[in-house]
Amino acid sequence: MRRRLDLVEQGVVDIRGDDYVFVEDQLFSSPSTAGAVVLGGSINGRIFLEDRDGPDLSAVRG
Repeated sequence: MRRRLDLVEQGVVDIRGDDYVFVEDQLFSSPSTAGAVVLGGSINGRIFLEDRDGPDLSAVRG
């Protein structure tokens, strides 16, 4: 995914073995864009991503 590689080139994401690790905070235009970068492909970010208390974003959105 190009966006993920761009973040690696910018130093926001570091490749550690098979893992991509965020080393800096990064804002995304939508949960799905964030999820796609994390997963490496298309994903519904409202279901895939969770907040720190556990529920997916569709549950906390209201």
